[in-house]
Formats: sequence, structure tokens, C-alpha cells
Amino acid sequence: MKSETLYTIVQVIRTLLPVFAAIGTITSIIGFWKMFQKWNKPGALSLLPFARGWIFGKDSPQKPRLIYALSDGLIVVLTPVFYYIRAYGEVQEVTVGGHLFYVDKTMLIITAIWAVCEVARFLSSVHISANLCKKNKRGKGWIASWVLMPKLSKIIWGFSGKYLTENKGGDQK
Repeated sequence: MKSETLYTIVQVIRTLLPVFAAIGTITSIIGFWKMFQKWNKPGALSLLPFARGWIFGKDSPQKPRLIYALSDGLIVVLTPVFYYIRAYGEVQEVTVGGHLFYVDKTMLIITAIWAVCEVARFLSSVHISANLCKKNKRGKGWIASWVLMPKLSKIIWGFSGKYLTENKGGDQK
């Protein structure tokens, strides 16, 4: 493949990334909205970054619930910041080990925070998903689905009458 063609493909993908991020965010909000309604919570809470993670982890111990809520909230808040900096940030020359790089230092910091949050959210989601599936008498395949395809799982569990039927009535103590 010619380098010009590869460059064009990369630019198209790079241009579409914010669109995919927006679709993912909207999908999460819609799925959480429907799930929260099944839990007798206002669906509008799915719009609040830190609250939505806290409510999602309602059947889990406090530590994974708190980690999920904080990491999910930070990711939701940092996503538009990330794309804004990517579009309008300033690139500077940096020499590392005799090699010249062009970087946006603010973008590196935001990306590092984002990466830590993604790992924390992923790890805590395993625990939260396991508790959610256990409470709803669902198999381990659903845990994998929640961890690997959370947006799809939110939509399925939010819209299907087969899931979350035992969760009516609020938080488990």
C-alpha cells in the first residue's frame, strides 16, 4: 500500500474517532437510562457522569463501586477535553534520547489520566458485572459481555424485559 493511501486512511479514521466516541457516549446514556428506570431511579441520572457509575454499581461493595463511579465520571468529563485539545492543542518539539518528537504536552497528561481511568474502570467493572449477573441469575458469559462490550450490554439489559426484573425497589443493602 502506498504511503499516501495509508496516510489518507489514517486521516479518515482519525476524523471519525470523535463520531465513534459520541455514538458510544449516547449508547451508554440510553442503556443506563433504561436500566435506571427499571431500578426506579430517574433515567436522567444517566446524564450525570459520576452519579451514573455509582448507581450502576449499586449491588457491589463500596470500593469497586466508588472506583467505577470515579473512573467512569472522569472518562466522561475528559473525553470532550481530549478531542478539543487534539483539535486545537499546540505541538512542541521534544528531544528524547537524541530523537526529535512533536508532542502536545497537555495531551500527554490528559491521555495518561484517561489511560489510568480506563484501567480502573475496566478492573472495577469485572466485579460490578459479576455482582449484577449473580443478582440477576445470569451466567459467566454475561460477565464477559459486560466487560468486553459494555455499551451493547447496557442497551440489551436496558431494553429487554428479561433482565433486571429482580432489581426493582432500589439499592441492595
